[in-house]
Amino acid sequence: MAGRAQMAQRHQTRESYGKLVDAVLAASERGARVVEGLTRFAVPHEPVRQLTPIELPLETALLLAGREMENQQVTLVRDYRATEELVWAEIGELQDVFLALIINACQAMPDGGVLTATTTVESDKEGRPQAVARLADTGVGIAPADLPRIFDPFYTTKG
Repeated sequence: MAGRAQMAQRHQTRESYGKLVDAVLAASERGARVVEGLTRFAVPHEPVRQLTPIELPLETALLLAGREMENQQVTLVRDYRATEELVWAEIGELQDVFLALIINACQAMPDGGVLTATTTVESDKEGRPQAVARLADTGVGIAPADLPRIFDPFYTTKG
């Protein structure tokens, strides 16, 4: 937040202040969710799900990862085709998943690259429509030896 404020202060344009407000609000909400998540971890509870366009938590995660994408010289490409389809989700948890994927993608492109965020509507096994979000990057990828452990809590390939 401090970095964004300093940038806005240097540029002193209405647009930079608007972006600062958006970034500060998004970061504060994320901070509140992190604290809430730690509390939930200590005392589990039922998630609060609601209907939402899948692009909403995806866009919030992209906004929060903006600095990381900029620092890594990552170009963002959006291809949203599910804007009318709603998903039943806990928005904060979905946003956290997207944010983790985006940050990992950026870190896999240390010399820059392209991150593509796509949403589509596809049919499930019963033929019902469902919104699907995909994140693809031009990074180095996951080593085959690490694939079996990618969902292990606290597993990392980073030093």
